[in-house]
Amino acid sequence: MNCIYCHNELSERANFCPKCKNQTRCLSCGEELEQNSEICIVCGNDIKQKDVQYNTIEFKESKKGRSFKTNFTNEVGNSIAEAFGVVLMNKGINNLKQKEISSHIPEKPESVIKEIDSEEIVDTEYTELHKNSKRIENDKVYNIFNDDGNVITLLETRLKAASKKEYGIRLATIFLYYKFLKGVNKVNRNDLNSIMDDASLYDGNFRSWLSNNNLIGINEDYVDLKLPGREKAKEYINEIYNPSLSDGWVLGSITKKRKRKESEIEREIGENENVPEKNNSRKKASPKDSYNIVKTLNLKGNSSTISLEKFCEDKIYNSSIKFNVLAVYYLQKILIIDNITLDHVYSCYKDMKVPPPTRLLQSLRDTSSSKYGYLDTSN
Repeated sequence: MNCIYCHNELSERANFCPKCKNQTRCLSCGEELEQNSEICIVCGNDIKQKDVQYNTIEFKESKKGRSFKTNFTNEVGNSIAEAFGVVLMNKGINNLKQKEISSHIPEKPESVIKEIDSEEIVDTEYTELHKNSKRIENDKVYNIFNDDGNVITLLETRLKAASKKEYGIRLATIFLYYKFLKGVNKVNRNDLNSIMDDASLYDGNFRSWLSNNNLIGINEDYVDLKLPGREKAKEYINEIYNPSLSDGWVLGSITKKRKRKESEIEREIGENENVPEKNNSRKKASPKDSYNIVKTLNLKGNSSTISLEKFCEDKIYNSSIKFNVLAVYYLQKILIIDNITLDHVYSCYKDMKVPPPTRLLQSLRDTSSSKYGYLDTSN
């Protein structure tokens, strides 16, 4: 036997449905009642029908545009609430909008639960909100650069960097993120070099960092922003638009370098000439050594030979002794020059814009002395 209202299966001795709580048999004669009848049609006794409260709920699912509507009793609602919540969680719905909840007692309920066919709809409010949020985020990046369709230049120069090196890293990372948002995953290396060069940041420090970092990948003539780089770019952009942060280094700042005295240079290269004590007699100053640039010497490199600048960019040459070694090695091992003269070494100093020592010959002799022993100047 089934309940005449909710069709739940009942035991033979049941007078009421344990699920919907409606009376199903006459308490006087024990005969089965007719649905919605106010009296027993067998014995004629009055039947007090239990009012059943029904609920209607309707909700939307945003992007895929699904809607769902159902009618149910409070008892049924309690039993399905937990399972219904799990389904929503698995579908990834973060914003469940309850459009209408109404309670009513239908005159002639056909069933306890009545499903209405779902229709495809679009949650325009959520979609528009998501688009606006994405647009605002992208506009922050677009406003940093000026793109006329041919040339991209830096418009927002306040990148909140602490140093010149960090400024270069931020600019390169944000530039590649800008290209990524424009749909360009692989950027021509020359495009990156161009914007860095326009900001006077394409120097040895930046090139050294670019060749060994975890933010930007290099593949032959192209560069691309790795996933950590995209996350770092977002962090940089948030800092740029944070008014509580100040710039430690701004574009156009000049790093001040202390001009070294000639005595300091001489100590670095190990010149230990005996300087006579000052006296009243005037002595004629000895002329400085003079050298010439070898015009036929190619230090800029070509397709098969690395340039002197590229050769030296990852090396330390903070003294004449160290630069002498680098210059002679480059001339002998890279350019394959057998007869290296003072003019060759002097040309290297000039090409790298490194001040040559006052006495270049003595500096080379010191480099080959027993103290250092780096060079052989016997010939």
